Amino acid sequence: MKSLVLSTTLLLLPACCIAPGFVATQRAFYDVVAPSYRVYVERDVALSEAQKERRYALLAAEEAAIAEAEASQ
Repeated sequence: MKSLVLSTTLLLLPACCIAPGFVATQRAFYDVVAPSYRVYVERDVALSEAQKERRYALLAAEEAAIAEAEASQ
């Protein structure tokens, strides 16, 4: 959920409003957390395919939001 809030925030804020270092911090956080989260999702047998797809979509949205923010700096 926090990632969804962050993605939405990054998508709504114009580049001029994002504090210097914020995007780099979000990128660093994503690069550390996303790989292990992806492994968790892949291996969790309790998650349905639909639940897994939603989580993968969340990761993709977060990646896209960060990449867009990086490009606009």
